[in-house]
Amino acid sequence: MVELHRTETHTFPLSLAQQEIWREHALFPGAAVHTVSARSVLSGPLDVALFENALSWVWERHQALRLTPWVFADGMEPVQIEAGAPQRFLTFHDVSGAADPENAAEELAAELGRRAIPLDGGPTFRFDLIRFAPDRHIWVMSYHHINMDAWANGILMRDVAEIYGALVRGREPDLPDAPSFEDAVANDAVFLDSSRYAKAAEYWADLYRTLPDRLVEAVPSVLEGKPPKGTTLCRIEVDAPTMQKLRALAAEKGASPAQLFIAAALILFHKESGATDMVFGMPVLNRPTARDKETFGLFSLTTAPRVQLDPEDGIDAFLGELNRAMRGAMRHHRYPLSGINRTLGLAAKRVLQLFDLNISYERVEFGELPFGEATASVPRVLLNGVERTPVEIFVREYGDGEKVEVDLDLSLGAFDPDEARALASRYSRVLSWLAGGGDGRLSSVPLVDDAERSWLLEGVNATGRDYGAFEPVIRGFERVAAEHPERAALRFEGAELGYGELNDRANA
Repeated sequence: MVELHRTETHTFPLSLAQQEIWREHALFPGAAVHTVSARSVLSGPLDVALFENALSWVWERHQALRLTPWVFADGMEPVQIEAGAPQRFLTFHDVSGAADPENAAEELAAELGRRAIPLDGGPTFRFDLIRFAPDRHIWVMSYHHINMDAWANGILMRDVAEIYGALVRGREPDLPDAPSFEDAVANDAVFLDSSRYAKAAEYWADLYRTLPDRLVEAVPSVLEGKPPKGTTLCRIEVDAPTMQKLRALAAEKGASPAQLFIAAALILFHKESGATDMVFGMPVLNRPTARDKETFGLFSLTTAPRVQLDPEDGIDAFLGELNRAMRGAMRHHRYPLSGINRTLGLAAKRVLQLFDLNISYERVEFGELPFGEATASVPRVLLNGVERTPVEIFVREYGDGEKVEVDLDLSLGAFDPDEARALASRYSRVLSWLAGGGDGRLSSVPLVDDAERSWLLEGVNATGRDYGAFEPVIRGFERVAAEHPERAALRFEGAELGYGELNDRANA
């Protein structure tokens, strides 16, 4: 039985971002759609008991780690309460005796990242530690998305590293008080009563008087009353020279690297689907103040820019159009997407949400962290493998940002594994085109490399067959007549016979 601090005198509503996750969570009961996980490799001596103690310190420090949504009665909106402390803050696994310990640890980490975290009144986080060598561990951090975003994970990692380091040295951790997440919820309440909220509602209603083109012809399983489909993960490593070229192009065009990755995705799906009126989902960090940047919790909301693509344009015009669309969406991004969906009646149209493509650009602002006598590597995201949107693209800069990782997480309800790999290859091809300067019209952007082109032209078209020597049709008639004269006579006489008599004689 989960212990709850259920003091009704200290409850408060969910933030706007949390309400969005709560509504989506109801569509995916039991699925790991909103499990957000990352893993960090801890290299060096590690005191497991002190590590768990550090986690209990950070749990006390950050309010959002203790919060959980709770519904007191049917039909009521959820509120936030504080869940009791879990019996254990850390689950320990030891795979050091496996035939290939490091691989076994990575496989277990991936499996843990795919486990659902329920919203049942208990903690909305789970921490696991996997030992695969005496001084080598993998720390798996898993959360329900309702209480954290990528930025929040960085806050927690840095705090745990500092607290653990103090405990290892035998000192009391000395950190300033962390901001309360309750303040962020209060700010949302102010926004809901402001003229900015009304203007945002008007902006989105005007922008989506008509629906955009679909990029992927797929109906999410949830709309059919089925569990969500799995996904195929395709990973692209963008090397330092390519990133340098992309940054140079972005600077030349007055754009950002993030806009180039978004532009590449939209160009790809235009060429794949023929769509020219396109919308995409874009998570926004939404931490405008220094205090917000120190607050653990969920701040990010997803907005939905609408872009017009003319295939006869070049990259300059398209980046200008993309910038215009993104600026408009960013000005009104605090308005919840669920409000737009309800206004448009998407559920009645068997559409789960406005967009088929969701693309995020995340930057990890820190590198390796000192962890007592050990070192914690930069956290790497573990995807949950469950469809939320037919196409999700995650672009991540780690450490110094010279090497960038791109994950294409593609629904198996829309693409089979071979199609997913081909799509990832074509996305990489569009990025290469941009890194090369992005010259020419968008209609001329190459999607296939030399190997795929050779396969299409020579492999797929290698359909020649040997049908033997050519024989005119008349020679075929003559040959059949010589072999079966009775058939030839029947055909000749048939010109003067009725159909019934002709049929009787043929059967005889």
